[in-house]
Amino acid sequence: MKNIWIIAKKDLSSFFSSPVFYSLTSVFLILNGFIFFNILNYFSLQSFQVQQRPGSSFGLNLNEMVIEPSFHNMAVILLLI
Repeated sequence: MKNIWIIAKKDLSSFFSSPVFYSLTSVFLILNGFIFFNILNYFSLQSFQVQQRPGSSFGLNLNEMVIEPSFHNMAVILLLI
């Protein structure tokens, strides 16, 4: 069991010190940040429009409109990278 940890430590240290890891991580973070910003901007626009009509019974849910699509998009981006 000790040999497995030695090999895993060696492989992980070489992976985290390679430029490929940093380039893939930066691409993932940039794409995910851009998509999250667009989703959040759309939610902000929708909440502003709902506030202008006080008689409407349309409730906005942050989890359903922002968090859930962000996690779905995150999974797709990870599959494509």
